[in-house]
Amino acid sequence: MLYSNSLKKLLYFPLSRFGVSCRLTSPPKTAIKQRFIATAEHSPTIYSEHEPSNEDHIYVAMSSGVDSSTTAALMAQKYPGRVSGIFMNNWNSTSKCAEADWNDVQRVASFLGIPCRRVNFEKDYWLEVFEPMLEGYRNGYTPNPDVGCNRHIKFGALFEFLKQQTKKNNKNWWLATGHYAKVLKHNPTGVSHLLRPVDMNKDQSYYLSTVDPIALAKLLFPMAQYTKPEIRTIAAKFQLPTAFKPDSQGLCFVSNEHNHFKDFLAEYIQSKPGDIILQDGTVVGTHQGLWTATVGQKPPGLSMPQGNPKYKGSWFVCDKI
Repeated sequence: MLYSNSLKKLLYFPLSRFGVSCRLTSPPKTAIKQRFIATAEHSPTIYSEHEPSNEDHIYVAMSSGVDSSTTAALMAQKYPGRVSGIFMNNWNSTSKCAEADWNDVQRVASFLGIPCRRVNFEKDYWLEVFEPMLEGYRNGYTPNPDVGCNRHIKFGALFEFLKQQTKKNNKNWWLATGHYAKVLKHNPTGVSHLLRPVDMNKDQSYYLSTVDPIALAKLLFPMAQYTKPEIRTIAAKFQLPTAFKPDSQGLCFVSNEHNHFKDFLAEYIQSKPGDIILQDGTVVGTHQGLWTATVGQKPPGLSMPQGNPKYKGSWFVCDKI
């Protein structure tokens, strides 16, 4: 279904007309026990910072970007001799992009004088994130793989990996990342809450909203108190090799050879054409599958006759049936 903000017209993406079989299921239900606090200030009597003890070890998830590099620098400065980096391969570890990122991580780790190791979670990512994402698109949804990656990989598979690694020496540990979010301990309950960062333009709390509260209790988010421009300045003061590296764009599994994300999806999802129709049943175009359209966005490949006042204006998907 589509509508124009100015004309309030409606369009539908029907399935039954062409006998397209698409089982629409309810999104998987996830229990989110932590709550969001929208304010920037929190009472110290209610909340307290996560603070590692003198014997704790701090792991830093390093992606080669300026945020994780600065996180590593801040942790190494605050906890000298107790910090090490972790680089995750989640998709095609032999690609040029993955190798370039790993090389940058090694440069930063060497510059900071901290050890760093590379771990592979390609299988976990495929099974826990990528395949469920494809299934979601097939069912007409527009899933966000970053949410699944944080829950199942960064703070799932990696979390379990670190837990097993530290069993050998029986040391307490923390995981620091470059996410723009805040996590504080709620003193009355002892439960860690996910909160919003200072830089609301970079707020990533949504992408972390399904992370297990058990994992939240062991996380450090140094970026919470800074804005992105401040992080660039801090990275430059540290003289980090990645201080001026551009921010990454898109998803880790979409290569530069694809002009659009839908081109990538087309390699995995079969086209199932159907009509785009008005509320009164008028057919105004066709789509190649529900997965090609997202509610709230303009429909792909649709050109409305702007010379006709009936169709003038911008049209947006508002339902898929």
